[in-house]
Amino acid sequence: VQIGENYTSSLIFDSLRFSGIRLFRDMQMLPDSMQSFTPLVQGVAQSNALITVSQNGYTIYQKEVPPGPFTIADLQLSGSGSDLDVSIKEADGSVRSFLVPYSSVPNMLQPGVSNFDFTAGRSQIYGVKNQEDFLEANYIYGLNNLLTLYGGTILSDN
Repeated sequence: VQIGENYTSSLIFDSLRFSGIRLFRDMQMLPDSMQSFTPLVQGVAQSNALITVSQNGYTIYQKEVPPGPFTIADLQLSGSGSDLDVSIKEADGSVRSFLVPYSSVPNMLQPGVSNFDFTAGRSQIYGVKNQEDFLEANYIYGLNNLLTLYGGTILSDN
């Protein structure tokens, strides 16, 4: 929460100087792995298996998993936006591979992660005599690996 003179967020709309109150999620309070978009890697192991995730030819993650579905949500990516190569090495030595698309896009969030910003106050625009009372609300939600929903509104008399 911020009270006093400040600037609105620039998540969706241009930033605006205002005097009032702002309630928002500080994304820096989340774990590093959730602060920016990294795709979920999901699959099914037929037996005890070694999961290897590579990006640009470099192994960035390895984990042994039991038989059944698995989800990897704590990847630390290079930020280059290159697709992820995932291989599943089963107990019998067989290997299955697939690609997980990855692109580093502003405002994109991990599946299930949300961000919000709500501001109520009076605009403080230099050189303008009639400052306006306004409300601004923004909401962003990571729907899945391919889609992040976002929207916002600004309400004022003029």
